[in-house]
Amino acid sequence: SIINLSSTAGITGTAFMSAYAASKGAVRSMTKTAAIECAQLKNGVRVNSVHPGFVSTPLTDLLAEKFVKIGVIPNAGVFEAGLKATHPLGTGQPRDIASAILYLAADASRWMTGAELVIDGGLTAM
Repeated sequence: SIINLSSTAGITGTAFMSAYAASKGAVRSMTKTAAIECAQLKNGVRVNSVHPGFVSTPLTDLLAEKFVKIGVIPNAGVFEAGLKATHPLGTGQPRDIASAILYLAADASRWMTGAELVIDGGLTAM
């Protein structure tokens, strides 16, 4: 099982993150292409992608700092409030994404290939 890590930014537009969104959109498309290729080769390899929303990590904190630095937001508190407003279930934790990856790696997902597993606390539902 190949599990590619993308992002909700690869599915929806995200202001001030065009290069990141483009790269994650490419991962999304590559995953689907590889899934079809592996299925046609009948090599038993499944290829899926995981698309997290914002997860509470040091990288998220760094992003908030960068947005403050370039003047997109006045302070990190505004960034955190924005995340809460756009994620109905709040921001995720690393274990939320790890659990999904474990599922895709296990035999329980043996009939999944080319799928996009979105784990975003409701971000893309809004």
